[in-house]
Amino acid sequence: MKVLNVLGAIIIGEIGDINRFSNASKLVAYAGLDASVSQSGDFAWGHRSKISKRGSHYLR
Repeated sequence: MKVLNVLGAIIIGEIGDINRFSNASKLVAYAGLDASVSQSGDFAWGHRSKISKRGSHYLR
């Protein structure tokens, strides 16, 4: 249980004031947990998508 408390404190500390994000998708992008989309011309594929490398590396 102590590990979850520490992880929760790290997440809260890294995010800071949650009200600075106008919606959940912006928080997800800040955390770097949004999937990157590969696109070539008009074709986009989403299988084997990886998390993006933007945002906080601590939260990823």
